[in-house]
Formats: sequence, C-alpha cells, structure tokens
Amino acid sequence: MNATLPCLALVLLLQGCAGPRARLPVPLDAPPQAQPEWLAVQHWQLGAARQAAEIAQALQQAGLAGRPLAVAAAQPDSPLARAWQGLLQTELHRAGLRVQPEATLQVQTEIQLFGFAPGRANQGPVAAPDDLLNRPIPQHEALLHTRLREGSGPWLLHRSQAVYLRDEDLALYRAAPGVAPARTVPVLAR
Repeated sequence: MNATLPCLALVLLLQGCAGPRARLPVPLDAPPQAQPEWLAVQHWQLGAARQAAEIAQALQQAGLAGRPLAVAAAQPDSPLARAWQGLLQTELHRAGLRVQPEATLQVQTEIQLFGFAPGRANQGPVAAPDDLLNRPIPQHEALLHTRLREGSGPWLLHRSQAVYLRDEDLALYRAAPGVAPARTVPVLAR
C-alpha cells in the first residue's frame, strides 16, 4: 500500500504532462547562415549593386533589356530611402541600363524595419548568450523589397533582402515624423 500511493501519484503526474500541450509543435532554430550588416553607406551601395544586377537579369530574361526604366522613391521616406533611390539609379547605369525620370518599366522599393528582443542566443556549437562568445547580435533588421513591373502588369521581379542594422544608426532607417497640420485660430477684432 505504501508503494502504491507514490506510483499512483507518479502516473497521475505523467498523465498531466501528456495533455493537449504535449502535442504542440516545438520551435526550432533555423540553420545558421550569413546575413549582411549595414555599417556604412558603402554597404548600401553594395546592396543597390546586387539589386541592380538582379534587375538587369530579369529584364534580359523578359526580353526588355533595351527599354528605359524609372526608379520610384523608396517607401517609407527616410534617409536610407532617399539615398537608396540615387544609389540604385547609379548602379543601374553602371549595369548598362537606361534610367529615366519616367518610364513604363518601374522599379519600386519598400523598406520594412523590425526590432527583436535583445540577448538572442548565438547558433554556434555551444549555446551561450550572444555577447559571451562574440559581439552582440543587433536588435534591428530591415527587409528591402524590390519590385519591377511594366505599367500595371505582373511583377517581372520581386526580390527581398534582409540586413542587420546597427542599433545606434536606427534613425537613418526610420521614417521622419510628419509635420503636424497647421491650425488656424480665428482672431476677433473689437
């Protein structure tokens, strides 16, 4: 009788662990891979050069290589967005493409910012906080989506690239706050 009570308690405890929560999927880390970190404007230029090469290849594959194209301002407006338009235009010229202020072939870029919790663990052979074995993993990342299409037709290209951002440089990537609308106050004369 004395041995039965602890066994019964153990069985009930184990049965509780096998409830509905035990069937939930377990999150797994993705395999480690390199991701660029933008530390300088030159890194922006390298990203624009990669996008320009992909655009040139997409135009070649679609049989549109000789056609002019326009680069729309990146959205949302930020210091990076303003620089990106000029960098991409420069790199498209370097790739031998005709860039004009207006054309039926349009290149559009959207920039999305993401912030993640600090202290993410590294994915090395030994599990450890990120700042113990190497420098901290940046909390902020950006996704740059580049799209190419003719008029309102289907996308000829849709590419995304993810980059780490230095947390100290975040203001370069955030949209500038809008100006508050002007208020008019009626002045009554006596």
